[in-house]
Amino acid sequence: MDNKPDLVTAPSQFLLDTLKARGLFGSVKMIKVSNAIELHDEMVEKDYETLDILYVGGLSRHKGVHLLINAYKLLKSENIKLYIVGKGKDEDEFKRLAGSEKQIFFHGFVPDNELMELYQEANVTVVPSIWYDNSPMVIYESFMNGTPVIGSRIGGFPELVEEGYNGFLFEAGNVAELKESICIANRKNHEISRY
Repeated sequence: MDNKPDLVTAPSQFLLDTLKARGLFGSVKMIKVSNAIELHDEMVEKDYETLDILYVGGLSRHKGVHLLINAYKLLKSENIKLYIVGKGKDEDEFKRLAGSEKQIFFHGFVPDNELMELYQEANVTVVPSIWYDNSPMVIYESFMNGTPVIGSRIGGFPELVEEGYNGFLFEAGNVAELKESICIANRKNHEISRY
């Protein structure tokens, strides 16, 4: 027995390519198997009077939360709100960075049923990672609830987020480009609200 698997699976081509590039698993067959999500029978109605931005994940610098807060602070718009869900070692730093912004809300950890409600109410989810993410469930959960995603153009994100179709991509770490993606999402939100 050579202790090699017969098959290697991963939820992104990015991860499979990374494994191959590092010479892992030799000539073993590799296939992409996307993460599974539960689909809803009916579409959720959203409110388009404001742009509700959602971040879900760890509150650590490599997740890019500070970039999102900085981009948000550049917007200077009363109709845009930012909801941050999660816990982590840099939470206090992010709260200091948010300062007195009245439209930034920190929720901490929330149970799954409340999280699904936040996804349903959000107009866009932002995933601003500056370190490689493979195939984050937050993207799948957003799509499951009819919520487009603005994500870093890094790791497995470009395999899930199709520019202008189900979201937008920006250069990882680029606050100005993230701000512009949020502005585009806000304009699209206004267009929908007029119908």
